[in-house]
Amino acid sequence: MSDVSIESIATAGAVLAFLLAAAAGITSRRGIQLIVIGMLFSLLPHVSGVGRTWIAGQRGSHERSDARRVERTDRGPEMDWGCISRPSRASVESGGPRSAPANDARWGLTFTPTVINRLRKLAIYGQPQLSLEHQGRAKRYVVRGVESGGANEEVGYYVTFAGESGDALAWLQTLDSLTVNGPHAVVIAPVLTRIEMLRVARTYELCITRHKPVAVETRQRPRLEAEEVFRAKHGYLALELWGKDKELTGCVRPQFFTRSGEEVELPSGFDEAVKAATRGVNCLACSHPHFSRLVAQEQQPPPAHEEEQESTMSADVASLAQGV
Repeated sequence: MSDVSIESIATAGAVLAFLLAAAAGITSRRGIQLIVIGMLFSLLPHVSGVGRTWIAGQRGSHERSDARRVERTDRGPEMDWGCISRPSRASVESGGPRSAPANDARWGLTFTPTVINRLRKLAIYGQPQLSLEHQGRAKRYVVRGVESGGANEEVGYYVTFAGESGDALAWLQTLDSLTVNGPHAVVIAPVLTRIEMLRVARTYELCITRHKPVAVETRQRPRLEAEEVFRAKHGYLALELWGKDKELTGCVRPQFFTRSGEEVELPSGFDEAVKAATRGVNCLACSHPHFSRLVAQEQQPPPAHEEEQESTMSADVASLAQGV
């Protein structure tokens, strides 16, 4: 309906209402009702103008939304995080979310949202994240990780750490908790090798990545470099290490094969670390570390005066033996 027709109808309606009100008597009830109707007719053009302005504004907002949608599409594909939250600074430096691209060694094992939700539902909390820390007294950067994880009979997930060549490291401290299958010990070293394993029944996935700080010319703080050492999935171990074959834990590990059926060998020096991770993904209600360990302090050499006393006593014993 055009603007002229709306104004014409409003004018005609208002005049007619006022004439009828005058005929019925302005002070009468009927007259008052007709006066109100006439005033409403006179306001009709203003209401129509407000409505047109609102509709135009809504149309413009939709057009701007469509333009932004097109602009976002032009920027190229974006990561679909699914149920994963946006990464924090620590997770970006050391590993990030679990659904990251598989070709980046920083991420370790990559899980679908279904696997992540299943682990959360079973309360298995492995922590693959690494962080770069600075030691003020030693004036150096170190890598920090948390050995963690555990299992139930159906699923197991475990993260442990080794030295650069696969050797066991001393933990900085153990972590006690009211829950199980969570963090167990903190490990710190100049170079950390992360051994990450997932078990679903008798099928295993394994990823080994080495992490170390690397100097960057443009800034003082180094970046955390990641190198993939080994990655394999669909490994197989027929033993029920969580049940009837529990006595063999720590002695066996899964085997991994190529598509042609040939066995894939582990990197040299990592056999014990992988066995420890295998023990971790089969440890029901796990509450202790399996690879990092407490290293006893080396015995201090005796003081010099004690050595002199021992040598004096030895000479006295020898002279007595000669006298006899």
